[in-house]
Amino acid sequence: MKRLALVLGLSLTACEMEEIGTGSGSIDVKNADDGTVDVLIADSKDCFAGLRGSVNSMSTRMFSVGEESYLCVNETTPAFPVKDGGKYVIEGGALRPQ
Repeated sequence: MKRLALVLGLSLTACEMEEIGTGSGSIDVKNADDGTVDVLIADSKDCFAGLRGSVNSMSTRMFSVGEESYLCVNETTPAFPVKDGGKYVIEGGALRPQ
């Protein structure tokens, strides 16, 4: 019985997942460019992994962010640190605060 409890406890611990790019905060991202833009909400500056999404042309989309989140545009621009409640615009392929 103790062995079963230990195995269950270890498996529950192993199943914990850290959610990248999600949290209690949110940001708004507006795409002022023609065409859809791919974005990545990451928890590090290297834009390696995170929550992938897109923002359609001339539209605004809300994304969940954590305490420390970065927004990467088309995986080619440097990571941009974002803060809860922030409003950002993609213009000319680059991201800037609105």
